[in-house]
Amino acid sequence: MSSVDLKAVRAKLRTLSGSQQSIETLSLYFIHKKAQAKNFAAIWFEEIMAVPPDRKLCLLYLANDVLQRGRASKTNDYYIAFKECIGKAMVAVCTANIKLQPKVMRILTVWAERQVFPRAYIAKLQSAVQSAKTSNGSSKKIVQIVPRACCAQLYPTSIKSLTPSKGWGQIRKKFYID
Repeated sequence: MSSVDLKAVRAKLRTLSGSQQSIETLSLYFIHKKAQAKNFAAIWFEEIMAVPPDRKLCLLYLANDVLQRGRASKTNDYYIAFKECIGKAMVAVCTANIKLQPKVMRILTVWAERQVFPRAYIAKLQSAVQSAKTSNGSSKKIVQIVPRACCAQLYPTSIKSLTPSKGWGQIRKKFYID
């Protein structure tokens, strides 16, 4: 494969929109060039790891379409090529934005129903996706608000009159932020 073709594939991946037509068009291009499956999957993986979080799901939908079309046409080229990197890519999507986890899990459910991958492999993917953490190391960001400490910094003289015996301890709460 020449460097011009590689550049063309990268350009196609970078201009991919989230529309069904855009995904299907590029998917059909990939299926048509199935001899390059391994190269395309490698480029796809590089792109999904490099793009911003809002673009990762779009590229994952492309892989989903390619895999399902390849399976329907009884072609194992993309199955073999994507099997090496799809798990890492799915975890990367969820790590970039934990709100995308249900969408990734839905793709895995469809793959199980349509037998795109063996059930044991899908179970491993589901486990990896469910245990995906955000970039700060937690699946939910927990913010602990300690009003006394905040107020002490803002109003150092007036906060001295508040004590835990006057109900200050009841104010401390944890909030979950999606």
